[in-house]
Amino acid sequence: MIFLLAIHLGTNYLAVRAVCMQTLNRQRANLVFSSLLEQLANGKTSDRGTKNLPRLVYPTPEGVRLQEKVFERDGVLRWQGEVLGYCRLGVDLKSILNCFGVPDQKTGSHSGSQMLQFSELLGLFNGCGYIVWYDEPRRTFVVALEEDAGPVTMLKAWMFALYFAKFGERKEDGSLIEAMKDTRSYLSQIEDDLIQNVGQKWDLDISAMETQSGTRIRMKNKR
Repeated sequence: MIFLLAIHLGTNYLAVRAVCMQTLNRQRANLVFSSLLEQLANGKTSDRGTKNLPRLVYPTPEGVRLQEKVFERDGVLRWQGEVLGYCRLGVDLKSILNCFGVPDQKTGSHSGSQMLQFSELLGLFNGCGYIVWYDEPRRTFVVALEEDAGPVTMLKAWMFALYFAKFGERKEDGSLIEAMKDTRSYLSQIEDDLIQNVGQKWDLDISAMETQSGTRIRMKNKR
């Protein structure tokens, strides 16, 4: 009985490993974007490709399939095997606001300095379709998605979290928001070209980033 069960589980495992998916879920997004961002960080390529990018080697579905784990922790941000932190997609704005501090117990409102920081964060991601904050004690990025956020928006938000987890650094006496501004400034120059080129090998029309139904927010006064 144990022998037959082992054969059954083994064949199922091999069958799962043989499946080659062309959609990007969280694990595959980690593998694709960490490879591309690593190439850019190392500067190993010099020939110009698209307008803002050098000529990169883009991971293919078949190549990524060989690197995938059958079982992976939900929401993990992984860079070449190293766990950098975690990311929660589709949280509400209150979850982000609460990261800035506990509201007043009597009024339920936050202090002026907390709201000022929160307002600065909203301005940083204005027009992006998402808002990201890094909960440092928990090593977790919390991402609020706007109501019209599609697969590409989710991938950009995930790329931001992954890049910041790897390269985001505070300058001396600098704030977390200032460090996030540096990441946002850099990615804004390359993310559209990266996504466009990734879309030549992957199906970006179908979203596989959300593992459960999340909250959507509605933002006003966009640029």
